[in-house]
Amino acid sequence: MSPESDPSVVADGLPFPVLDALLGSPAAGFFQRDWKCRTRRFPVETAADRLALAGLDFRAAVSMALSAGKLEVFGGKGRSGPAPGQPGWPEVEDAPSARVSGVQDLVPSLDGLCQRLSQELSHRVSVNLYVSPPHSRGLDRHQDGHDVLVLQVEGRKRWRIWKSDAPPPLDALPALTFEGSKRLRNDYRGTPFGGHAISDEQVVEPPVLDFETSPGDLIYVPGGWAHEVWTEGSYSAHLTFGIHLVSWVDLLVTVVSQASRRHGAIRTALPIGFARVAPGTEQVRAKTREMLALLGDSDGAEALEEVVGRWMCRGLADVPNETRVEPLPALVPELRLRRSGPVAIVYRSDSVGVCRPSQTGTDVWFPMAFAKALRFVATVEPPEFTVRDVPGVSAPSRARLCQLLLEQGYVQLLAS
Repeated sequence: MSPESDPSVVADGLPFPVLDALLGSPAAGFFQRDWKCRTRRFPVETAADRLALAGLDFRAAVSMALSAGKLEVFGGKGRSGPAPGQPGWPEVEDAPSARVSGVQDLVPSLDGLCQRLSQELSHRVSVNLYVSPPHSRGLDRHQDGHDVLVLQVEGRKRWRIWKSDAPPPLDALPALTFEGSKRLRNDYRGTPFGGHAISDEQVVEPPVLDFETSPGDLIYVPGGWAHEVWTEGSYSAHLTFGIHLVSWVDLLVTVVSQASRRHGAIRTALPIGFARVAPGTEQVRAKTREMLALLGDSDGAEALEEVVGRWMCRGLADVPNETRVEPLPALVPELRLRRSGPVAIVYRSDSVGVCRPSQTGTDVWFPMAFAKALRFVATVEPPEFTVRDVPGVSAPSRARLCQLLLEQGYVQLLAS
């Protein structure tokens, strides 16, 4: 199914001002034509201020990473050139390459950019910095488990990209009760996760793209598409924005978790000593079928509501102390308001609700007749409007809606 015919892929008329600026073209067209189905190059001419949006001094970032112990050095075996941070690097040949994973943690401008992109996409965005000297190859041909946007910052780099029709590896596997953040194995019985090297035997078709990036160029590579990169006569510094997708795997894990609240059998333990002597195959298959049958009364929309709420509160430690707005009198149509932060809309069969990052659980639910009005409040860009602008409801309902949203901290008053 193509993105044009799959409503779960096409962004439903939402504004994407930050992504628009990064791409240099409407993001809605990108999602309709390119997302998940082809790679695309956005030359610097389409967005001359793309580098300013990132705001990166890669040498300063490398220096901070060195001090913080976050710099990875590779490809330097047998090379006598200067190390990262030393004079002449990375312009001098015969030197190693370097990577700073999660460079947004060191560079405030990139941190803000990743946060804004994450809010727009509803998928986590992080960014890595790669720096290579001339005539070097940092990583071998590989595929990633996530989609990437690659921004060339300085110098030039050669790219070859191969199409893949196979499902990409999972970006991560849901953790089991005994697992931490690290796993020793990267492949579990047909469920690979994370990046994988791609051998020559796995590449049978010619690359769909074979080109060189210049400063300010941006390229999109779908998850699972093989690519290899190297430098020729120039050093290179580029940023890779990883889009880490919340998938149907995450939703189904939540479905099972919610079902276990209703059906205690799902929460019963595996046999004592299961990892010493595993139960018989037929016994396990029969028990699994029994458990799956209990999912028949599950409500995926209810699970999605939980996923949305957990997404909105994912950075709860960073949410400032909340201030209560005293109940206000009836609001005049000309009163100007501003959305206070990210707002999510969730639908039930007979109502529509909004939620936001909050330590007090301030979800607010309304009759379905308020859906158009709430969508406007949650998505209007720039996030400023008057009471009169709110569509889809009568004037008294508009005033009462805005009053409730003010009281719950979803919007704030703007000085006239």
